[in-house]
Amino acid sequence: TVQVEKSLEWIGRGPTEARRLIRVLYRDLAPVEMLGSTQFGEKEREAVAAALSERAAEVASQAALS
Repeated sequence: TVQVEKSLEWIGRGPTEARRLIRVLYRDLAPVEMLGSTQFGEKEREAVAAALSERAAEVASQAALS
């Protein structure tokens, strides 16, 4: 990932702030989804996963408008 980012920056196509935020949101979503093997807190996990996914979509749509 680091090498790809360096290459993209070198050619002037580095990640924008929005893309960085989206990456952080999806990075944080992964552990929430991985907890799905137990019934404990299932409703809460689904709510957190939905909130993170919605926020990532919002950031992506704003980035597309810029």
